[in-house]
Amino acid sequence: MRDTSLIEIDLAALDRNYRRIDHLVGRDCRICAVLKADAYGLGAIPIAKRLERGGCGMFALSNPSEAEELWRAGIASDLLVLRPVRVIQDVEAVVEPLSKGQIQLTLHDTAQLPILEKIAIRLEGPLRVHLDLDTGMSRG
Repeated sequence: MRDTSLIEIDLAALDRNYRRIDHLVGRDCRICAVLKADAYGLGAIPIAKRLERGGCGMFALSNPSEAEELWRAGIASDLLVLRPVRVIQDVEAVVEPLSKGQIQLTLHDTAQLPILEKIAIRLEGPLRVHLDLDTGMSRG
């Protein structure tokens, strides 16, 4: 059987929805749009470009290679890697944006601390890190 599924993205609706959310959260909060898995198959680069033009200052991705893709596409907003980085080779391609703080990593557990320390040493400076806290949902 041939797949006949089709999805159409209304970018004007995306703009309206972003503006509504931005208005609701107010000036003291930044919005982080989750675009992992190629924006769930919708195309992370065009969606990120559109949201960035609308003022979105951060995008969350699953891994460093997804962050690298947006960075190489010219996205200037901060890029947050959600999954834990466990080996330094995973970030070799994004040393430049890591050193500038544009790409940020997530600390999931104390076992990850030695690799984050190695990355900071490799960068010869601070490493911007977010903390993953289990607030009761236990979503890993």
